[in-house]
Amino acid sequence: MANRLKKVKEKIVHPDQTCGIPGRQIADSLALVRDTIEYVKSRKIPTALVSLDEEKAFDHASHEFMDQTLRALEPGDDLSDMLTAMYSDIFSTALVNGWKTDPFPVLSGVRQGCPLSPLLFICVMALLAECIRQNRDIRRDIRRVTVPGSKRKGEVKCSLFMEDVSVFCAYGRSIKELEKTCIEFGKASGAKINSAKSETLLLSHWIPT
Repeated sequence: MANRLKKVKEKIVHPDQTCGIPGRQIADSLALVRDTIEYVKSRKIPTALVSLDEEKAFDHASHEFMDQTLRALEPGDDLSDMLTAMYSDIFSTALVNGWKTDPFPVLSGVRQGCPLSPLLFICVMALLAECIRQNRDIRRDIRRVTVPGSKRKGEVKCSLFMEDVSVFCAYGRSIKELEKTCIEFGKASGAKINSAKSETLLLSHWIPT
């Protein structure tokens, strides 16, 4: 199932995500961030680079949200049904001091050590990235960096490697809008951004408006 999902990952996940997808590597993310930083500095474009840290990344994603995400990405009905079946009506027990607890339902998270887990979580993060990319309100939006000649149609907004998300905000209010987007995404998905470990790097003539 993991091999089947890998075959369609490139088609259903945006190029911003470089983890776990054939033909993509972390060097692509590093190069994008590095080159964009150099570009905004040389052109003196007011920009902030926000690094988001996902709290207990593999534990919080809602199974219901994951199911809806997979169906929205359309990897194929048969594959979606099988993946959904694996995470429906799951029960687990815990071993404490040699004693096994009663079974309890597991409603969120992906299985540690399973080759499917990172691929499923990448799908969840794809929705967060899409929310960030689509936030384009006229007055209050997460403003992108426009790079002439870029293969991304001149837009650089975010870069992901698994749960590590880097977002370029080229406008003072963009950071507040990014925070709102993350909160709304968390309400829907169960995922949480760890604000204590998330960081913001101000680049070139930042205007805090």
